[in-house]
Amino acid sequence: MIEVALLLSALVQGGAEEPPPAAAAWRPFDYSFLEASYAHIDIDGESNADGFAVNASLDVTENAFGYIGILSTETGGSSDTDLDVLEFGLGMHTPLGDQFDFVGSAGALYAEPEALGLGDDEVGFRLRAGARYHLSPRLELDGGFGVVELDDPETFFDAALLFGLAGPLHLRAGMEFSEDATGLFLGLRLYPGH
Repeated sequence: MIEVALLLSALVQGGAEEPPPAAAAWRPFDYSFLEASYAHIDIDGESNADGFAVNASLDVTENAFGYIGILSTETGGSSDTDLDVLEFGLGMHTPLGDQFDFVGSAGALYAEPEALGLGDDEVGFRLRAGARYHLSPRLELDGGFGVVELDDPETFFDAALLFGLAGPLHLRAGMEFSEDATGLFLGLRLYPGH
């Protein structure tokens, strides 16, 4: 009888040490990545611009990250609406559950615009609050809102879906809406740590 009790005790303790399969499937969100995307910008419903966006993010502490991004778009023909933007800043994140992270960031902007009603180079800022949510182990929803200031402050909303293709490589489709422009993005995100 003592042997049976010891065996049951060992089984219960051994089972408690290993996470259940469902919990093991959820990987914590990674904030170190490289990303390249095709960008299509609709400016005030009057002109369209196409180009690319490149972004990088790096975890600097358990709950903080630094990031940098470049957006470059242009149109051909007589309506020249080139727009080049550099953004860099810091962000923080905190888990609100196994599948849900709150994310906040603040960044500086430098723009060389010939669009959005701006004629000269501008320096501004961007503040964002958002969330990342695992819809499944391979599918993530990312969304947020905030304010961007280049000449005049305006609000924006963004959303993106990320789908795990293989290992560290993910497909990302996103959009961003503001008062002056709507942006669509399609690209690849690489998590080097995976």
